[in-house]
This record gives sequence, structure tokens and C-alpha cells, in this order.
Amino acid sequence: MKVTAILLASGSSRRMLTKQNKLLLPYRSKPMIKHIIDIVLQADFFERIIVTNHQEIIALSDGYKIVGNSNAANGQSSSIKAGVSAASGDAFAFFVCDQPNLSLVHIQSLQKLYFENGEKIIVTENNGNLVNPAIFPKKYLSELMSLQGDVGARAIIHANLSDIVCCKIRCPKEVQDIDSYEDYLNL
Repeated sequence: MKVTAILLASGSSRRMLTKQNKLLLPYRSKPMIKHIIDIVLQADFFERIIVTNHQEIIALSDGYKIVGNSNAANGQSSSIKAGVSAASGDAFAFFVCDQPNLSLVHIQSLQKLYFENGEKIIVTENNGNLVNPAIFPKKYLSELMSLQGDVGARAIIHANLSDIVCCKIRCPKEVQDIDSYEDYLNL
């Protein structure tokens, strides 16, 4: 089974108080996004795609196939569709890029569960909540391509709860999203 890693990085950081792209804010001496770029490079994926329109992010993305998103204003669903359309794997591992503390151990745990459970959705569980990252087998391609608006694949997960396997996060800080400037300051 060939899993494609898809990094979603074409958002506009609307909820941040700064004018700067949040993914480029410094964290531990490098841009926040570079943490997720580097950790996914260390994991064993068939291919790696980053969906972005930002030249500064493209410059940081060695080892990735760059996919533009001409519909980025339509929200996260457009990034998912752009990534899936460019992928050639049998499954899609989606990563948001505002989780700079995600560990290689967790990514490898997701992969292991996917290989053990075949055609099931593998999703991260944090204190009972289903969060990113997640792996979707190709059988969900039509549902992924039907997403609309500024939503991720959460609706697909909740519509298929009998077809998911949860991967419990060891440290909740790993999946802490940085959605506001306050979140960033509390990293």
C-alpha cells in the first residue's frame, strides 16, 4: 500500500492578528511550517505533496511535489481536493501545517495502524476528539473530492465511525493547532 503525505499549506491565516502568514512565524529557530515539513520527510511515505500558493513556503519544501491551489479562497476543502488530485498513492495522509510539535513516533503509529487495518480511516484521537493528522484510503476519493467550503474531512470521518481506527496521541501538545496569535504565544 502506497501512502501519499499531503501537507495543507495554502490558507490565509485569517484568525491571526499579524499580517504575516502564521506558518512562517518563527518557532524553535525556524519557520513553524519547517517543523512539519522536516518530520514528514523523515517518515516513510510513497510520495510527499505540499499544497500551497506561498512562494516562501515553496522555497522551504525540498523533497516535496508542489501543488498550487487556485481556489484557496474557497477554504480547506479546495486544498484537500488539489492534493488528492495530484496524488498517485493508494491512500492519503493529511497534515495541517500549524502543528509544529507533531512527532515522528506519532506519524509512524498512524502508518502502522493503516498497514494493519487496510481500508479503514486512521485518525488521531486526543482526549476523545478526532483530530489531524489522518489517513484516508482511496475508497474515500469521491467523498474527499466532494468536500465544499472551509472544512476538512471531519464530516467524512463522522459519517463513517464504524470504519475508523483511532490512534491515541501520547502528548496533546503534538496536535495543538496554532489558529490565533494567542495560540502562537502559548506554544
